[in-house]
Amino acid sequence: MWTATWPSTPDGAAKRETMVGSCRTLGSLGSVNGYDVIHVVHVTKNLTRVYLLLKYETQPVYMLLVLYRPQSTWRVTSINWHTNSENVVPSSILPPENLKP
Repeated sequence: MWTATWPSTPDGAAKRETMVGSCRTLGSLGSVNGYDVIHVVHVTKNLTRVYLLLKYETQPVYMLLVLYRPQSTWRVTSINWHTNSENVVPSSILPPENLKP
């Protein structure tokens, strides 16, 4: 699993626990029928942000993966997902779903 590369620190353990808890919530949306890459941002040659759309049976889920390469191996350092795009994808990449008055 992606969390296997997270450091054995209190922060890494907290991330792992949060991930396990939110996977239970995602499970209630049915199975994943694939994904679409929304956008990839190469911040540096060793840091990349990948914005994805996960195609669940019930509704789409927006995901951000932060990838970091401290040496020769890439690792996922952060995962963020939500059913509302504004909570994951910047408006400069994807216009907001819910326009505020």
